[in-house]
Amino acid sequence: MSARALPLARALAARGHQCQVLVPPWSCPEDSGPSWDDAGVLVQNIGLPPPYPFIGHALITGRLLSAVLRHGACVVHCFKPKGYSGLVARLIWHLAALSRHAPRLIMDADDWEGRGGWNEIEPYPRWQKAIFERQEKWGLCHCHGLTVASNALETLAWGLGAPPDKVHYLPNGPSQAPLQPWKRAESRQMVLSRHQLGDVPLLLLYTRFFDFQPERLVAALGRIFAQSIRAHLLVVGTGLHGEERDFARLCQAQGIAQRVRLAGWVREEELPSYLAASDIALFPSDDTLINRTRCSVKLADLLAAGLPTIAEAVGENTTYITHE
Repeated sequence: MSARALPLARALAARGHQCQVLVPPWSCPEDSGPSWDDAGVLVQNIGLPPPYPFIGHALITGRLLSAVLRHGACVVHCFKPKGYSGLVARLIWHLAALSRHAPRLIMDADDWEGRGGWNEIEPYPRWQKAIFERQEKWGLCHCHGLTVASNALETLAWGLGAPPDKVHYLPNGPSQAPLQPWKRAESRQMVLSRHQLGDVPLLLLYTRFFDFQPERLVAALGRIFAQSIRAHLLVVGTGLHGEERDFARLCQAQGIAQRVRLAGWVREEELPSYLAASDIALFPSDDTLINRTRCSVKLADLLAAGLPTIAEAVGENTTYITHE
């Protein structure tokens, strides 16, 4: 939401539109309830009910729909065709069929969710995966307009039957503002000192580890370190399921662990300093359906920071990085 929905809402608000972002904070229940203004956009966290299976899901969906109708929205932009937003989208679509006063429905897809996509990574139960897959296929075709983050998603939507004139390519931009040049030296010194590094060539891996096989990267690092005897790797981010621990074990087995620093999860306000402190970024990507269909905000952040970046030619990576 912070990297895609909110920046779009801010841009619309700057053009004079009234925008509200509704969020069911299911991953952060402690944020349930409050609302605030963000650059002219009203952000409202929907109150979460007690964690009763199925009843709780119905209550959250009902509260989202009620908020949409209460504020008299003309257009509803549902981000992701699955889960609560997928349920709300389906209800709005049916309302639009019954009344010309119902809001128009725009759907957004920034990942492939079903088979071959996030269903393969997230530990959802089988019944939930089946629901998400049906929601995705239905939602991409039953809307008044569809925004997609990648060319691959655009092609998949066409294949499912979405009219081409209703599908709009809307890639992601960076989530971080680059540091001012005068702050770069200060940031580099802070990062190097924090991780007990001298003034060494610093490679950066900014990742959640789901988009590549770590064995490939460790083998490449062995070759890089053999050529540059002072280079070190700084890893910013953690795996979705603790993959950083597997990566550390592989580095130990390869004999390069002493030249790798795991920074873990870095606070958002400190991230620009880590980008500015690095000399070059590595952005490995396996050729998978997930990587072909996603549009990485991390890659956009690296490039916006002016950081030389080596990325593999998969999916939207080839849109952001071109050979001159």
